[in-house]
Amino acid sequence: MAGHAGKVPAPLEAMRTLQSFQDRLGPRIARGDVLVWHNGGPLGFVALNGAELEQLHLATRAHGSGAASQLIRAAEATLHQRGIITAHLICIPDNARALAFYAKHGWREVARGPETVETLAGPFDLLCCRLEKPLAPAPRP
Repeated sequence: MAGHAGKVPAPLEAMRTLQSFQDRLGPRIARGDVLVWHNGGPLGFVALNGAELEQLHLATRAHGSGAASQLIRAAEATLHQRGIITAHLICIPDNARALAFYAKHGWREVARGPETVETLAGPFDLLCCRLEKPLAPAPRP
């Protein structure tokens, strides 16, 4: 996708086609793990996978609009409601804009090293930063 263009190895970038994106996202939509922000049309979304904020994508036209902040807050609230105490995500080290955004929202880098990311062609090892954010304890019933 555009946010990773030129920042991930060419073989991974080649595997990340629109079709692979739709195929990977479909099961998450079915589980209710995708939150969409729209204002007259889709501007962005987050996809969750267990305690992981797995994907956050924002249309270029929405940069600076506050939509990404609303999306990440909604994702954190959803994870909290599901009883997640500490959320995590991975981000490529070369994506300075994303790392700054996550830091602004209280996410902290806890590790840097190879992570296995899933593709339709199988697993792919990629150098990543692992970020975590403690969420407030889940409310008691």
